[in-house]
Amino acid sequence: MEIANKTSELFSQTEKILKKCDCDSSCHECLNHFWNQRVQSKLNRYIALQLLGWGEKGVIEKEFNSTEQYEIFKPIKELLELDGEFNVYFRKDAIKVLRNGIEKEIYIYISIYVE
Repeated sequence: MEIANKTSELFSQTEKILKKCDCDSSCHECLNHFWNQRVQSKLNRYIALQLLGWGEKGVIEKEFNSTEQYEIFKPIKELLELDGEFNVYFRKDAIKVLRNGIEKEIYIYISIYVE
């Protein structure tokens, strides 16, 4: 049996395990195991549920508004503009980056990370 045919079941079982656990962040009942012991302090079942929701349904827990995105992007904008090849600007609620005649829109999404 291929795992590709079982993705719905895999997501469902993973969600059940993460939701029924009563730990604060992660434990051996939900996320921790021998092979991830070096990163267990960074694991969080609530963040794992958010990642699962995004992977399965494309759900993003919180989106930044355009002003928040611009504020987060400011340090990167300054670094890009130091290079001299990039033009970064803010238009119509979007961050735009122009280089060599090619324009790209930048979107900032909340990180699925816990310090």
